[in-house]
Amino acid sequence: MVNAGKVAVAIAVVGVAIGLVPLLFGFVGDTHALYGSEEAIDRYDNRFEDVPSEQRDQAEQREAAQQQQSLVRFVVGGAGATFSSSYYPGYLQILAILVSGVVGALVAVRVSGETSEVLLTAGGGALVGAFLFVFLSAFLAIQGWETVPEAARQSETVSEASLRYGALLINSIVIGVLGAVASVGSAFFTHQLGE
Repeated sequence: MVNAGKVAVAIAVVGVAIGLVPLLFGFVGDTHALYGSEEAIDRYDNRFEDVPSEQRDQAEQREAAQQQQSLVRFVVGGAGATFSSSYYPGYLQILAILVSGVVGALVAVRVSGETSEVLLTAGGGALVGAFLFVFLSAFLAIQGWETVPEAARQSETVSEASLRYGALLINSIVIGVLGAVASVGSAFFTHQLGE
């Protein structure tokens, strides 16, 4: 059962790394790829030249916060607080299940023993690991939600974010169970192929 703990820690570490992406990009990151015509890219690179110098800092702060918020939504998902807003699917949940499946196959290759031991190790580790993956990565990613200073707002920009811990706990448990299913399935078939 020691191996299940190692599996859980391995999956959780991947979640922590993904959760830190929005936070670190808020401090040191910038757009690293631009797509479009040369003219469009030049316009993007020079987008603040026409802004008066006293408003340039505010415009740059506003844009940086909007990019940060988009990245957090991409990673975590969630919904707007108004009734008209729909759910934004995050990629944490899908990634947690995929990582659990891959780790389950690796467990089947690395752990020797009876099929039941291999499946218990893969399933138990993935259950805990996928739970931690989603919970920790969502918690860390939401810390990277940058608010737009009141002075820098020109339009209605989302400036607050709230993490609902009860819902996050339930969602993390569900993803943990699905991750365990994926891990056990991939471990079973990998173990059967190896015999």
